[in-house]
Amino acid sequence: MFITDIAQTYLKFLYAPLMFPKMLWILIPTIWAILLMELYFDRYSREGLGHHMSLENTMFLLFISANILFISIQHPIVFPKLVLSIAFIIFSIIVGMMDFFHKLPTKLVLKGSSKFVVAFISYCTIILVYSDILLNLTILKFIYTLFALILLFLTFTLIVKLISFFEPKSYEEIEHFLKNIEEDIKKTHEESIKEFGDLPKKTSKPKKTNSKKKK
Repeated sequence: MFITDIAQTYLKFLYAPLMFPKMLWILIPTIWAILLMELYFDRYSREGLGHHMSLENTMFLLFISANILFISIQHPIVFPKLVLSIAFIIFSIIVGMMDFFHKLPTKLVLKGSSKFVVAFISYCTIILVYSDILLNLTILKFIYTLFALILLFLTFTLIVKLISFFEPKSYEEIEHFLKNIEEDIKKTHEESIKEFGDLPKKTSKPKKTNSKKKK
């Protein structure tokens, strides 16, 4: 029963856009924009995203916040949806302000406020607000939803990894990769020469000559 309920909630996250097509107007641009960015930076991995692009992503979250807040205050008001919308707005503002003032390390910024994480949080929030998953919410239903979200996260991660694996790399990235290999080989060669050059040289012992004395 427990696994069945989790599976049903998980499937709702997948086919909810078909059951509630109104969300497609905000869901499709959200997924397309961030998925395109994900593929771009996987193809050109040497290009850093930086705080400015991360800030643009968090501003994008604010537009989503306005949309889901508008939906959540429609009659009849569902309290869990309203709470989720407010929490999403607060999250977007906090991350946006921390990006604006550069209060987070760049690596943490890239993981916490951009690309895949933004896409996943946005997708789940839109689904929960537009669908009926949060209707008649109980503690058990809340637990089912959490497990379904974890399973959904693993599914999306696998899909993104597969897309990145089959995505052809750019010529510049391949050239950069080969250049790094060449530099590593050269460095290893220089270190080996240095290591063997420091070894003490063997000195040859003088040969003993057995010379007979002439009488």
